[in-house]
Amino acid sequence: MNIYIRLSFSTICFYLSAFSLLNAASVSFVNFTPYTFTITFAQKKNQLPEDRFSKYVRLIKPWRREKICSFPKTSGIENKKGYIFEETVMSETFPQAKILLGQYLIGKKIGFIPISDLWWGLGVAQGAEPYLTKWFNTNRYTWDKEAYQTYFVLIDENNNAHHFLMRYRHTGDEIEYVLSGINLPQLYQTVSTEGSPEKINILSWNLYLMTKKAMQILIGGTEADKPRVDIRSKLIADAIDPNYDVLVFSEAWDGDARKNLLTGLKNRGYRYATCILGSGYEWKGNGDLYRKKGVGLKHQWIIDFNDVRFDTDKLYTQADDGTRIPLPHEIVQLAWRKDFAVGNGGIIIVSKWPIEDSAELIYSKTTEWEGMTKKGCIYTKINKEGKEYHIFGTHPQAVLGQGIRKEQFQEFRKFINSLNIPHHEPVILAGDFNVNKDTEEFRLMVNILDVTLPKLKGTEKYTADHSNNLLNVYSGNKFDAVLYNNLQPSVYLDYVFYSNNHQKPKQAFNKIRVMTYGSESTPQSPSWSEYLKIYDLSDHYAIYAQMTF
Repeated sequence: MNIYIRLSFSTICFYLSAFSLLNAASVSFVNFTPYTFTITFAQKKNQLPEDRFSKYVRLIKPWRREKICSFPKTSGIENKKGYIFEETVMSETFPQAKILLGQYLIGKKIGFIPISDLWWGLGVAQGAEPYLTKWFNTNRYTWDKEAYQTYFVLIDENNNAHHFLMRYRHTGDEIEYVLSGINLPQLYQTVSTEGSPEKINILSWNLYLMTKKAMQILIGGTEADKPRVDIRSKLIADAIDPNYDVLVFSEAWDGDARKNLLTGLKNRGYRYATCILGSGYEWKGNGDLYRKKGVGLKHQWIIDFNDVRFDTDKLYTQADDGTRIPLPHEIVQLAWRKDFAVGNGGIIIVSKWPIEDSAELIYSKTTEWEGMTKKGCIYTKINKEGKEYHIFGTHPQAVLGQGIRKEQFQEFRKFINSLNIPHHEPVILAGDFNVNKDTEEFRLMVNILDVTLPKLKGTEKYTADHSNNLLNVYSGNKFDAVLYNNLQPSVYLDYVFYSNNHQKPKQAFNKIRVMTYGSESTPQSPSWSEYLKIYDLSDHYAIYAQMTF
């Protein structure tokens, strides 16, 4: 008898604890537009005490994801009473427009257990007070299977129409509104085209276009192309401003995705490119996608899975303080899978201007995990209307500590010196350097390479932002989970430097570009979980650099 009593008591405790998890509802707003919005809050009908209706932010800057408010779902909610919470979203850019977010909570009980019924809605008005025209019940649908969307137009202060898409989703106790612009690539026409050949605009971007097989192994599931490298590669090309001079990409590993990317960029005026690091192929830009070319290969690197370097006891990641963190078993096992090896270095440089020379270096210093791809750098000489620029792209060691990166930076410096570039010509280094800004390792790297980081513009703090980037947060990447759970969650890793030993710019800056895509971009509307992986086009943000010599 006591056993049954204990079991019944345990069961009751389980259900009570489960219901307690649903005691609060939270509302988030994702601003995937270049505009700033303000939020005001109100309660309608039966009101809760102000301290029970928590407000978190009243200003949402461009490209940010913010939790805006929360309220209880059961505690203090009276049975059969209704509670309405409203948030009005406005922007100075659209002075006559208002977006109304609403949540309608109805108190309910199952026996003595409180469980509320939560609805949520949306309303938009131009020059009038909005009212909630669409309501959805959070108890009816699941997070991944259902997504809702509303298209609307807002008029700015100059009477210009701007088209928007609002998507919304929920888990039952979490509601998220996602606002994005239609035809978003047009919003990126902000690269300065003024000046002469003495000014150069560069975009450096880690694209996270891992091979489909690697994605399948790392993330799992039945879809081999998660997180949608096929779709993202096309959207990346669409989202890139045609006014850059040079594009430096890393992690462009997947061949089909890279073909999509380069084909799209060709249509936007980028007609020249190097080989993909380690492949010996060059982009022609004339309809023939690839052509064999003997580039200046300084090292040859062949992965040998029987090599003693693949001792699983040595597979670890390392925190900034030097602490070694063993990698989980499933990550260790990947190091032994031949089908996971990438085969190229993922770096490619694309240009609007003729590439007069190119060479590549495969780093001879690497370690177990990173040996499955070719770590190194690519060199290009660009001729912009008679002005020659020497540009390097690199992506060094990622996760196995600072020591190996130091040796790779030393190799990189020797490679630059070996090319005997005239000191009166600019030398620019770009890429994902895998070194966090404002650390001792950053200062060591800058000293080894003898480079200067131009001043930073803008308010963004991280190039790999775990708090704001959907691919960082939701990718399910087991390897990323090790990094982000054990090291700092958001980091600044991507840069465009100039060499101190060559012509220095008169003016220069770096600026983080939060590259997203917000339009209906596929013929068949994908599920919400797929849209999660499309809004952010990569798990890194891009770096825009402008230099005037």
